[in-house]
Amino acid sequence: NEIPYGKGVKHYNTQKKPMRQVVKLWTTLIFVLSKILTIGQKYKIEKILGQGGFGITYLATQELLDRKVCIKEFFFNDYCERGSQGEVTSCTTNSKELVDRFLNKFIKEARTISRLDHPNIVRILDIFQENGTAYYVMEYLEGESLDAYLKANGALAETQALALMKPIFDAVEVLHANNMTHLDIKPANIMLKKTEGGD
Repeated sequence: NEIPYGKGVKHYNTQKKPMRQVVKLWTTLIFVLSKILTIGQKYKIEKILGQGGFGITYLATQELLDRKVCIKEFFFNDYCERGSQGEVTSCTTNSKELVDRFLNKFIKEARTISRLDHPNIVRILDIFQENGTAYYVMEYLEGESLDAYLKANGALAETQALALMKPIFDAVEVLHANNMTHLDIKPANIMLKKTEGGD
């Protein structure tokens, strides 16, 4: 089925996602691709890397330093909408208080993570507010997720699994020592960084 949305833009339904989610995905894609979005006056969005319940992650270029970074945008999927100029708004007046509470939590956690110093916790380089929401900028890691590696290569041997888990446990211990919990540890969120030798 075909439905009109916004200023004459049309979006198409699929059997895999509810209509509401399809519309939100397409409005985000249009926002990024049609405007060649630059946020924070210095970051140029290249593409969308992923989207979850509370945010959208983009690959971007930090233009003055000419380096790749990842940017996470706070976007509470169940309660936020994308305006025609890229701004993020709450769906209803009643949901604004809830969205604002999670937005403040997003900012607070980004500030806390930025103070952590551990080789297995991604570094946060910047945080700013724009378009009615907040963003934090992370280092871009060359490599692949553990999920992608497992799909391509099959299950890890016991020795490989144990070697992999130790640095993950070390990183989680640092989070807990700072009164933080991850809440979403899974292969898709574990990055295997390329070494200088390319492995």
